[in-house]
This record gives sequence, structure tokens and C-alpha cells, in this order.
Amino acid sequence: MGSIRGIETLEDEALEQFEKFITMPTILFNDKEVLYLNDSCKLMLNYKEKEFQRKEDMEFISCLEKEYLKQCNHNIFESTTDTIKQEVLINKNNKDIIWVEYIGKVVIYKGQKSFLAHLYDITDKKLNQLNLYRISRLRALMLEVTQSILKIEDINQIFQLILKNSLIALEKSTIGTILIKEGDYFTVASSVGFVDDIKNFKLPYEDSFIYIATDGKMDRIANIGNILKYSKYIRIKTTLGDKRFIESTITVPIYFKGSLFGTINVDSVERNAFDEEDVKSMEFIRSNVEIAVSNHLLYKEKSLSAKYDWLTHLYNRSYFEESFLKIKEKAVKYNEIFQLVMFDIDG
Repeated sequence: MGSIRGIETLEDEALEQFEKFITMPTILFNDKEVLYLNDSCKLMLNYKEKEFQRKEDMEFISCLEKEYLKQCNHNIFESTTDTIKQEVLINKNNKDIIWVEYIGKVVIYKGQKSFLAHLYDITDKKLNQLNLYRISRLRALMLEVTQSILKIEDINQIFQLILKNSLIALEKSTIGTILIKEGDYFTVASSVGFVDDIKNFKLPYEDSFIYIATDGKMDRIANIGNILKYSKYIRIKTTLGDKRFIESTITVPIYFKGSLFGTINVDSVERNAFDEEDVKSMEFIRSNVEIAVSNHLLYKEKSLSAKYDWLTHLYNRSYFEESFLKIKEKAVKYNEIFQLVMFDIDG
């Protein structure tokens, strides 16, 4: 390869050497057409022998140009000697999507400025990175829930935090609810994205999405891509607009002491919004939420047993002593007066 004004010149002989000795996917194109595409590149991108001449038919070319332009901030065919290394998400000819890292530069080929790039399929690497990021974020969100258990006394506030963090975890979610099972009904314990009327909503558990999707077992997460197929679907108004209703949902059963306690419902106003990765995320959330809710309820039980007599369900001496100290401290602090009344009730 020679050079013109600092830009290397690529000859046909060099391309022949590429074909013989370089097995990595390689492409050469200019602003009008694809000039060269080796067999490895055709295989990686699922192109047949004669399919690469029409540049406009190769969607991934525009991705390379776009990313190159973004990095260089000038037209790809202006004078430059820089070598570019970039990661880009592109569509293969069969519409599958892969992550590609390309290393390329502007060269002179047959008197014209062209772009020569070597491509590397890094899909597995990127998927692993994204999965690690997803898990790290899920852990952070659930750690916030876990740490709130002993700080927040009102379980409804904990439900609201659980729901908020679940919606953050799933990017395509927009609205959601936490339903608590009370007898034969589900009632709303927490909601995001619905009008206030939902607070009084009661749903027979046999009409719930999770009951129908699991044939009444309610023992697994259900990813429902189109809830309009359910005849018992009740449209509840959202804050997103009069004509914006739930189209798809992931509904997650939560158990306490072996019995169904309630469900977390992460919803979207789009159909088929959630995939298997979202289901995996909700599995992780489910296990953490069940532990968090169980710890909170068990803590409340122990707290109540420390204040109440288990036989009569009346306040015990410990509760009165604790209350007396609080009232006394308040009276001293604010110079208040209080009364202490004692009853002898043993006959």
C-alpha cells in the first residue's frame, strides 16, 4: 500500500492477499457502492454471493457510516488518516441483530476515497456485559428494599418502594400494581400510573390474570403479551390518557408461609412489551421481595407479641412501661401535664 496526502492507497493485489490470508470479516465501500466483501463477512452477515453490490440494500453499512460520522464529526469521505475503533449494533440480512466491533480507516482505492473495515462479532461479550449490568442494578434496587424493612413501619410504604423499583428494573414497564389476597378477592395495596379510583378496586382472584394464565395454580410468573385475549379483562383508566390501557403484563405471585400473599404486576400500554430477560429479572425480584415481606411481617408479629398478651390480646406491662416513658419525656420537654390511671381488675 502506498499513500496520497497521508491516506494509504489500497491496490487489488492487497485485496487478493486479504482474501487468502485474512480470515476476519472485511468490507470495503465508498459513498456509492460496496467494493469488496470477503467470504467471512458474508457468512457473518448472512449475505449471498451477489447480494452485496447494492449498498442501499445493506442496512448495516449505514450503521458503520453513522457511527463513524458520530465519532469523527465530519463526513467519512473528507480527508482523514485516523483509524477508528467502534462498537455498533447492526441487523444481519436475516434480520437477526448482532453487536459488532469494527476497526477501519479511509483509504484510496482506484483513485477514490473508500472505507476499509474489519469486523468482529462481539454479541456474546455484549450480552454478558448487559447481563452483569442488569444483575448489578437489580441487586442495588432490591438492597434498597431490604434495608427499608426495619426502617419503615407502614408496609404500604414498603409495597410502594417494591413497585417503584420493579418498574425501574424493567425498562419497558410504565405502570403497575401490587395486589394483596384477602379471602376470595385481590385488593390494591400499591399502584403507579393509574387514576385514584383503583384504590377501591376489588378483583375476584379467579378473574385475575395470574389465575387464568396458570390454570388456577398461581405458582409461577406469567408473561402475558396480549391481555385483550382474556374475556374477563377490566379496563382501568391510567394517567397516560383516556385511551391508554394495559396491553401486556408480567404478573408475579408472592408467597408468605406457604400461602399466596399477593402479586406484583408490572404492566405496559404496548403489546408484547416483555421478554425472557424481563421474566428472569422478575424472578430475581420475586425471591428478594418474598424474603423482604416475610421479614417485615415476622418482625411485626414479634413486635406485637412483645406488646400484647397472647391469651387476652390486651396490652401487656412492657407496652405500658414503654408508652409511659414516651409520654413522660414529652411532658417534661414541653412542660405538659398528663394523668396516670390505674385499675385493679382481678375482682
